[in-house]
Order: sequence, then structure tokens, then C-alpha cells
Amino acid sequence: MRRILDADAKRVQHNLSLRVVSYLDPVSLGRLCCVCRAWQSTVDEPSVWKRMWFRSESAKRSSGGFPVLQYRHSWKETVTGQTNTVSLGYRSRKRKRVGAFESGSENVLTRIRSAIKRGVLSRIARPIIEESSSETLSMGEFTRKYLKKSRREPLIIRQAMREFTERISMFQMDKLVHLYGSREFHINAWGQKSDVRMTLENFAHYLQLNHDRDPLYLFDPDVPKEVMDACTIPRFFTDDILHDLNTRQDSKKGIFTETGWLLIGGGGSGTKLHFDPHAVSAWSIVTQGQKLWFTFPPPPLPHVWGHGGLTSFPPALDIFERKNHEPERSGNVLDWISAFLLSHLEGGGGEIDGLGWGVQGVGDIVYVPRGWYHLVVNLSDGPTVSYTRWFVPRRDIRLVARTIEDYDQDSAKALREEMLQRLLD
Repeated sequence: MRRILDADAKRVQHNLSLRVVSYLDPVSLGRLCCVCRAWQSTVDEPSVWKRMWFRSESAKRSSGGFPVLQYRHSWKETVTGQTNTVSLGYRSRKRKRVGAFESGSENVLTRIRSAIKRGVLSRIARPIIEESSSETLSMGEFTRKYLKKSRREPLIIRQAMREFTERISMFQMDKLVHLYGSREFHINAWGQKSDVRMTLENFAHYLQLNHDRDPLYLFDPDVPKEVMDACTIPRFFTDDILHDLNTRQDSKKGIFTETGWLLIGGGGSGTKLHFDPHAVSAWSIVTQGQKLWFTFPPPPLPHVWGHGGLTSFPPALDIFERKNHEPERSGNVLDWISAFLLSHLEGGGGEIDGLGWGVQGVGDIVYVPRGWYHLVVNLSDGPTVSYTRWFVPRRDIRLVARTIEDYDQDSAKALREEMLQRLLD
């Protein structure tokens, strides 16, 4: 217990030091790192320079409403514009890799992968339901087992790539960089004041050199047309009111203007525990890399589904309600997993009622029903590429319309009109 308290105290002290020095200018940081090795180590932390960039004048130059980031070999070089930073102490010693791959003295991703390999995650969570292949799952069976039930559950459909595309290379990093390397994409910067835009080539460069504790994550709804032309909606999700709504040029899309996203991230990037807003369901397919999913049942009142996002914990998940821990305000998904799920597992904790887990590989589709909480982290060292899309089957139209009418009457009206049009057709 004493060692745990000492470790917590050191972590708090370290995080406080990082926060303080991040308010210094580059020259002051250069002087500080010359004081002693301890301060040099603190100044070397990528998070210090990352925060500095997001407060700099560079972060105020926008493209499409967001700052444009040109990442160099590190956040320090990005801030200072220097390629040789020996004078600031950056290359004066061999640096141990930290950040997204390390929490304290332990490698979080290694712990996660080890838990998966040893099968011990099933001690605290139940495996997500699986179908072994899309080819053996009929549309009628999918509807009966996973859509018509009053209590729907998440599902992993294995070996489903043919349902999505025959041209998988169009959804892999090398091909995307070759075709769209100079194009700017929207990049989520969890924990910062603003997201950014980066060229895909520069983002690929960032992924190769990433040391971040909370990595940048490409999350863009504006998927190149040529890429979308290379894929189709899997047959299980073709009964989708949002797809029909967006194909009508004269419709008022409102909050449903964006319904599908291209996602690219390195190891340790991901999304914290959240549920999708507006009572929508979702599906996601991986085309490169691997993801780990955790799921938890919906909140008890359907009307709160309109307030989705990274907002709150499931009320029944008591192990997350710990004093002095506020991971819901942090962008660091690995710290979140380490602080709660892994500590619960490694402390000998038992199964958490309702919690599910599953690994999604290339060609696997994950279906997340309306209201279900989910946390996702990319496991691969290299880039993980995926496509995710909101999904509203016809039996959910009235619920979605009721959910959103208080804050988007136009979209609620458009949904009802689309439902009427379907009846007329």
C-alpha cells in the first residue's frame, strides 16, 4: 500500500511539473533543462511542447475553421522550427519511449495485449457476441436476433470484408497516402482546445514518430469520393433512414449532415467511454490494424440519448466513480483503461456486470445498438484504418425523431417526412 501511495504521489508531482513548465516559452525551457537531469527529463516530455504548440500563434492560423499543423520530428521541433535541438537538450541522451505506450513505469499497451493473449479480460468482462462469418448470417437472422429484440446487444461479425469492399487497398494507409498525401484531413486532438487539420502525408509522418500520451486521431467525415465509390454499405445496414435522407439533395439534413467517418490512428489512440447521440446505432469495419472494444448497456432513460458524447459514466459502473480520478475530463484513453479496467483486473476484481469486450480485426464489423456505451483503443503499432457510420433502421425512426425534436426540429421533421415517403413508395 505504501508503494502505491508513493507511486501516486510521484505521478501527481510529475503531472504538476509538466503542467507548470508547459507555460514557459522555448528559451526558458532551454535554460531550465540545463539546471539538472531531472528538469531536463521533464522538459523532454512531448506533452510539454504539444501544449505549447496549441497555445502558440501557429494554432490560430486556420483552414476550414481549424488550425493547420505541420508536424516535424517531434513536438519540440514543431514549436521551435529547429531540426537540430541539441542546444535544448533534446538529443543529449537516448530517450526512452514514453507516452501513449507507457503510463508511469508500465507499458499500458503491453499490459493490454498480454491480458488479451492470456484471456484474462474475461475475468472482468464478457466477450461480445460474435457471428463467425457474414456469409453464414442471413439478413432475416440478423434482423430477428439483433434488431427486433427489445434489448439489443453489440455484435462482432467476423470475415465481413466482402460486404464492404472488394478493393481493400483503397482503405489502407499506403494507398491513401499515395492518392491523397497532399490533402488536408480533420484530426482530433483529445484534451486540447481545438482539433487540427493536417495533410495525410504529414499525419503518416507523425504516426511513425509518435510519442504522445494522447495521440492525434484522424476522424474525418469528408471521405474522398473515389474511396467511397470503392465500397458499399453492408447488407445488414441497408435499411438506413440516414442514408436515404442524405441521398435526397433537397432534404434538410441538420445534425445528420455528417453520418460516416474515416478513422486512422496509431497504437494507443482511440475514444473514451461514450454513447452515440440522438438515439442512433452505428457500425464500424476495420480495413487495417486492430481495435479493442469495451461496451456497457444503455442508460435507463431514452431521452438522455440526445446528449451523447464524452460526458458521463454509466451509473451502474461503480468502479469508475473514484475520488481524485477524473479520466472523463482527460483525452487519454490509455490512462483511462489503466486507471480503472486494468487496475481492477490486476487487483483481483471480479466480473463487472454488463461490461463486454472484444477484439476487432481486419474485415470484422462491429455493430453498436442505440444507447450502448463503448470505448475503443487501437492496438496495432502501425496505423489502424477503419470506417464507421451511424445507422437508423426504420423501426427506430419515431424514437430518433422524438429524441432530437427539442434541439433540431428541422431534422426531426425531415425524418418523419422520409418515413412517410417510404410508406408511399
